[in-house]
Amino acid sequence: MLNEDNVLFLLKEFLLNKGWNILSYKSPGGHGGISIKINNNQSFILDMIAYLNPFVICIEAKAKYSDRDRDKLNLIFSDVTIFEKLRNCCIAEIKKKNLPIINNLVFIKALAFSMGDNKQKGFITFQVNKFGDITSSIGENVPIQVKNFL
Repeated sequence: MLNEDNVLFLLKEFLLNKGWNILSYKSPGGHGGISIKINNNQSFILDMIAYLNPFVICIEAKAKYSDRDRDKLNLIFSDVTIFEKLRNCCIAEIKKKNLPIINNLVFIKALAFSMGDNKQKGFITFQVNKFGDITSSIGENVPIQVKNFL
């Protein structure tokens, strides 16, 4: 089984090779990434955010599937205030990197792991095997067009 760092690194390389831009990347236990402040005591940092106009994929990764990662993404996407902060941070990063942008960005939740087979409605699921091969599954309610870029 791969560890979280391996899963995240291999997925980052996979997405870069497919033409995606990495807006934010936080290695496990490391620093970096876009911080979404909720209040003085709480903030969220996603493991990775990838962008390919008009899609923004918000990714949480673990060695093994985690309900906590799913719940974290569901909370961020369902809370209007938190989601708007995420959206604004992503737009700022896109502009900072001088990437093309349209008004109607499509935000998508994604989970990445090396063990488990837990496809989720409303998510892209990336599975990374021990050889570094990556397969993606598009969950129900995810724009099917994104499949062309994975």
